[in-house]
Amino acid sequence: MDFGDRLEALAKDVQARTTEFLDSVKQKYEDSDLDDKIDAFKDDVSDKYNKFSGSVKGKVDESDLDDKFRGFTQSLGDKYRDISDTVKTKYDDSDLDDKFDDLKKDFGGKFADFKAAFFDAKDDAAQAASETAADASDAAQQAKGAASDAVADASDAVSEAAEQAKDDLKDQ
Repeated sequence: MDFGDRLEALAKDVQARTTEFLDSVKQKYEDSDLDDKIDAFKDDVSDKYNKFSGSVKGKVDESDLDDKFRGFTQSLGDKYRDISDTVKTKYDDSDLDDKFDDLKKDFGGKFADFKAAFFDAKDDAAQAASETAADASDAAQQAKGAASDAVADASDAVSEAAEQAKDDLKDQ
């Protein structure tokens, strides 16, 4: 699975979990005031994720990747607080915070898995490149040795032929 596939899988997981979370909020409260905020949250997840994924496609530095993901999750947290404040004000219900904490932990776990797989793949590619370079170096050394042997054999054959020709001339 390449980097683009991993980002796409992370996006699907994040969006699916966010939709599941927001749908549970929608069902529990059945409040039209929340519907617009929930829909905006879903759109924001998609937009923020696209910005995040676009900004990290060329990144291979772990701290850059962490900073980008932190910015992505922070923007989601800001959007969530708007919904949470409305729920707390209208319904005096803190159950939503526990669910959101679970969602954040899930996102963190998914990102950690993604990051580990990404950097493992990067390390594997570097290892493969190193092995390929070593194999190429070995092949070059073998070719050099074979060429040296061929030159030595040809030189010996020429020397033998010259000796034989010299001997043949003496015999005549």
